[in-house]
Order: sequence, then structure tokens, then C-alpha cells
Amino acid sequence: MAGGFGDQPPGIFGLLTLVDGEHKEALERDLIDLGLRLRDAGSPGFEWADLRAIVRWAPKSSALYRSMYPPDEDSAWGLQEMLLAAIADSLRWLQWAKTKDGARGRNMPEPIPRPGHRPKVTKHGGKASTPMDRARNRFMVPRLPAGSTEDRSAKEGS
Repeated sequence: MAGGFGDQPPGIFGLLTLVDGEHKEALERDLIDLGLRLRDAGSPGFEWADLRAIVRWAPKSSALYRSMYPPDEDSAWGLQEMLLAAIADSLRWLQWAKTKDGARGRNMPEPIPRPGHRPKVTKHGGKASTPMDRARNRFMVPRLPAGSTEDRSAKEGS
């Protein structure tokens, strides 16, 4: 942060810019959670240094942090959410394993989709597909020009 708050200038000017800027409501929300009000900033019970400390050390779960650094697809879940999804997946798998389908290894439960992770694509029919040009070359039968009287069986036998 280099002394500033996100892209704000450092010091009191950065704090004032933040208080009057686009993140004001998020800051007010966090202060209300702490039993404070932004309108009381600068008073004996809630000094500017207190506000600076709240802003500078805002946790990732705070409204201010989420407002300043909106989550992208890859970081939408934290460690706690990932662990809960892993636990839920494990429980679903254990429950499935005790069924007839589990004994036969079919209809396995799908894992909970995670942000930023693409689901596995199931390929039917074996290994990777054959490229079209390779398939054409392999299965292409030479054609005789229309009206040709050549014996096809003689050509194929050689």
C-alpha cells in the first residue's frame, strides 16, 4: 500500500479522499459493525488515527476491502469456503460409496463447482478424438472419374 489506501494518496488527504469517494458506503458499513459512525470521526471518542487504523487494517472480509478490491472469479472463495466444499464433497462421496451404484462404480456424485475451476469434460468413445484430416486420409476411398471403365478390383488387389 506504500502508505496510502489502495490507489489513494498517503496521509490525511488519502483518508479524506476515501471518506468522500466511491467507497464511503462500504466504510460506513464497516464502522456501523464496530459500533461507530463516520460522522463522529474526529471527535474525542473516535479520532482520525482510529479511522486510519480501521481503514489500513481492514480484513479481507470487510465491506471496504471488497469495495476497493472486488473479487474476481479465481479469488471469489477463500480457504474456509474451499474447505467446506471439500468436506461436503467427501461426505457425498462416502454416502455414495455405500450404495449399489458405489459398489459398481457408477453414477459418482459431481463435486461442488468451485470458482475459477472448469468442470471435467467426459469424453465418450475412448481416447482423444481423431482429427478430421487424419480420419479423411484413413477412410478415403479413391474414386474413379465418371465414365471410367477401369476395373476397380484390379487396382485394389495390387
